[in-house]
Amino acid sequence: MPALHKSKPSRVLVALLLLFSLGTLVTTVTTMWRLKFEVIAHQLNQASVQAQAFDDALVQPLTLIDLSGHDIDDDLDRDNPERLATKLAQVLQHAPFVRSLSLATPDGRIFASSNAANIDHMLDLQSPQPEASAASDGLRIGMPWQGRDFAEGRPTSPEQPAAADQSGFVPVLRKLPTRRAPVILAAALNPDYFINLYARQISPVQGRVDVVRLDNVLLFSTRDDFAPGSRYDATLVASGEHAQESGTRTGDGKDGVPVLTAYRVSRNFPLVTVVHINQNFALAKWLAETRTVASVVTVGLTLLSVLAAILLRRLRRSERIEADTEAQTRLAAQVFESAGEGILITDARSVVLRINSAFANMSGFSTQDLVGKKTSVLSSGRHDEAFYAAMWKCIKAQGIWRGEIVNRRKDGKLQTEWLTISAVRDELGRVSHYVGIYADISERRRVEEELREHRDHLRELVDARTAELLTAKDTAEAANRAKSEFLSNMSHELRTPMHAILAFAQLGSHKSSLDTSGAGKLRTYFANIEQAGRRLMGLLDDLLDLSKLEAGRMQLDIKFHPLRPLVQEVSAELAMLIDERKQTLTLTAEDDAAGAYFDRARTAQVLRNLLGNACKFAPKASSIEIRYGQIEAGMVYVSIKDVGPGIAPEDIERIFEKFEQGTATKAFGKGSGLGLAICREIVLGQGGQIWAGNNPEGGAHFTFTLHANNPSQAQLSATNESRQPTA
Repeated sequence: MPALHKSKPSRVLVALLLLFSLGTLVTTVTTMWRLKFEVIAHQLNQASVQAQAFDDALVQPLTLIDLSGHDIDDDLDRDNPERLATKLAQVLQHAPFVRSLSLATPDGRIFASSNAANIDHMLDLQSPQPEASAASDGLRIGMPWQGRDFAEGRPTSPEQPAAADQSGFVPVLRKLPTRRAPVILAAALNPDYFINLYARQISPVQGRVDVVRLDNVLLFSTRDDFAPGSRYDATLVASGEHAQESGTRTGDGKDGVPVLTAYRVSRNFPLVTVVHINQNFALAKWLAETRTVASVVTVGLTLLSVLAAILLRRLRRSERIEADTEAQTRLAAQVFESAGEGILITDARSVVLRINSAFANMSGFSTQDLVGKKTSVLSSGRHDEAFYAAMWKCIKAQGIWRGEIVNRRKDGKLQTEWLTISAVRDELGRVSHYVGIYADISERRRVEEELREHRDHLRELVDARTAELLTAKDTAEAANRAKSEFLSNMSHELRTPMHAILAFAQLGSHKSSLDTSGAGKLRTYFANIEQAGRRLMGLLDDLLDLSKLEAGRMQLDIKFHPLRPLVQEVSAELAMLIDERKQTLTLTAEDDAAGAYFDRARTAQVLRNLLGNACKFAPKASSIEIRYGQIEAGMVYVSIKDVGPGIAPEDIERIFEKFEQGTATKAFGKGSGLGLAICREIVLGQGGQIWAGNNPEGGAHFTFTLHANNPSQAQLSATNESRQPTA
């Protein structure tokens, strides 16, 4: 019986624990299940509010389009399409949701538009809803079109919907009765405006928003893989539930993911705005809270079980606790004595109670010297009262202080130490002891001082060397400027006698042509003099251009020009040379309308030089290609490709230097080696780049780039700084 009575409370306790655990689990599951349905109801209500807001955001622009028809109708003059286009453009300024406004004849032909490219294109008058007989003067919503506007687009159909990754628009039509004949107002509604507006409210992870016509045609969606113009297979639209103004429902989406759906039917237009919320996303917070509650309940029940187990156990192990405490005390004493840093323990009044052997060796004081005395006996006199006041203020506020301090050893020598003082508190939170840990850093400070002296000396050497290099740089730049000035002056000085030589050569050639008695050789001599003079004049012109470019005195008239006329003009200039060598020139435009900002005359000089080189160095009866277009955002390129001898790898960078030629082209014996250097300076002066390379199939290509947008002064300066000065 005693044993039975002893075990009965245990069984009662276990039974009560089981009943409490079961009740807690049932209550938790029921509560979380109820909260789930409350979250779903809240999300459906929020989706309904969003559907109404999105419908209002769509209806307001459509209403504005409807009202703008009255303004255009009052000012309609079909005989003045330019005035109509201006009027349409003015209306379009206040309608960022519309790409263009157009006016069309009753058969759908556009005769006036804010986008001139739309004129003479036909509208699709068969697909808009509602049908014309149902609402002849109201707005009609057409099938989505693929493309940015009527000029470049096509109408879609459920059988041929728009590509999901292509731009599109939704045509909105309104019949305008006029005195002469009805006119159709056509607005190209920009779906991207509404998609961006909706996506700011509902992210792709949270769900999507669909805008559907009442005949089950998808107009646009915030989900980018849904094709506009496709058949919308949502049950709420197909089943006719849209007869109600709004509604909600739950179910699986198109991809099998459960969704919460709310829709709203427009009162004035044949449109349905459908909001789909990902149910998993909507319940994510509830699921996280459920897991948290489950974890808390599990932990609580586990703790309760552990507590019950502890209460059931009556055995105490005080002996083991005592043994463990004694072992820890011995361990602490061993650590105290064997520690490498000096340790000093005081009471709350800073009276020394104990030191370890490391502190005795560091300071020279023995235990008998310090125990019972205040720590001020260690003071070196190097620190003022403010230092100690700040130290004790930190200890009182934070319970610890760390810093560098200078103390005095027993032999009177000063010693730099790193000191950490910690306050030890009793059960009532009052400071009972202070523990100081000392590390001798005198040697480290000495080494740091030596390193600082070496660093200062090294800085002086670096400063001196830097000054020498700056002086050398200034000297090189001065020499480069003097060279450019010399070339410029010499070119000017030599051009004057060269003009005289050419004039006398032309005069002699003319005089000899009048004398028919054996003056053939004389004419040949004069012709050779004139040819050599013109070649030398060209060299002088090149030297003059190069010196101006390097000195920054060449004035470039940078304006926007299309590339095609420039390429055609230079090709025509060299057509005779190309025909003479029986070569074929091909012009390839990746973007026929490409243009850039450049000096037309100087850029023509670059293109003329590169194309002339290709003609000279390419074999006869070979092909040459000029290709141009956009290479990256804000930049266009022009590239000349031939099938000539190519460029040696070691010459690819060198050929753009002055008086340099590639080893593969030296055999031709033509040129002064200045043409490519001038080309580089002209291109760099316009903010572009120029480079050369070899084609995999043979031959070489030269490519230069120009700014498609007006280059800033900073861009031109940054490019000019890339030039390397030459002595």
